[in-house]
Amino acid sequence: YLNGTKYMLACRHMFIADNCMDEDGDDGDLINDQWGRDPSGSDAEPFGYVKEEYQRYDGTLINNGASNLPIKYDIADESGGVIGRVTDDGLDYLCSNDITVHKRGRTTGATTGTVTGIREDDYCDGITTKHQAGMVRATNLQKQGDSGGPLYYWEYDSDNTDNLYLVSMPTRKVTSDEYAWGSSADIMY
Repeated sequence: YLNGTKYMLACRHMFIADNCMDEDGDDGDLINDQWGRDPSGSDAEPFGYVKEEYQRYDGTLINNGASNLPIKYDIADESGGVIGRVTDDGLDYLCSNDITVHKRGRTTGATTGTVTGIREDDYCDGITTKHQAGMVRATNLQKQGDSGGPLYYWEYDSDNTDNLYLVSMPTRKVTSDEYAWGSSADIMY
């Protein structure tokens, strides 16, 4: 939510050449290609538009006013919805206890792993004034096309709908091992 309006969270680098660049991604189109349409083709329909962008988190807020599709709290193929975020203390707990976390990526699909690093920084070409702060590293596989897919903790509840808590929004991979890496949901909040 921003000023009482619900938006979809997506990665910023979808709308610019490189997240380290200062160019403006506002008003960029998010193309709905779930039916396999070519986003550059004439039949492409915008799903929404960038309302706000946050270079420090490689994040954007998408207004889906171009579509009648609702913005939901659901994660594809999960029985529950996102009801919150993992806090800073929760990240410590996940990392220290090898707790399973889940990720949905467009390329890799559903994966599981563990959180192996928290509060990490990623700098743009050594420029200390431009960086992503509060990065979370997890052993879930990350490949091109997965950017912005959620990393989340799943809390099973036999009496109610399962509870999902957002851990981070992976926007890149750790080059050496293809692990998911992105800003924590808590620091973005």
